[in-house]
Amino acid sequence: MTIALPPWFGVAVSILICGGALWKGDWEERTAGATLLLNFAISIFLRDVSWPRVQLAGFTADIFTLLILGAVALRTKKFWPLFATGFQLLSVLTHVGKMIDPNVHGWAYLTAIIIWTYLILISLAIGAWNAWRARRQLAMADGRGATRR
Repeated sequence: MTIALPPWFGVAVSILICGGALWKGDWEERTAGATLLLNFAISIFLRDVSWPRVQLAGFTADIFTLLILGAVALRTKKFWPLFATGFQLLSVLTHVGKMIDPNVHGWAYLTAIIIWTYLILISLAIGAWNAWRARRQLAMADGRGATRR
């Protein structure tokens, strides 16, 4: 018996979190959400079906995502982009590790990529939640969000 999530679960979680970031986030969350959605699309549609080899399309998309997340982390006062960038760096280094040692089992390689991806999504979700909450509290303090009786 294996305990595995269905393949659609990761796609659904990714769309849900990135969509929430695009809908309720500030510029940092929107930029990261759009970049991650593009990364996921590239990784899915340009996937190399021979899993034992390095996923070159995913590797290229991950480098691009690392550069964007790094730029966001350097330009903001928020903390979540630092964590997302760190996890993205680990994802890129996982690809590099597979390139250095092709004998790394495909299961270990893909599992590591999946773990880093979920941690990036958790960071983005926390950032989007905090951005939405901060705007909501500001609106309540200004009286714009309060109900009248």
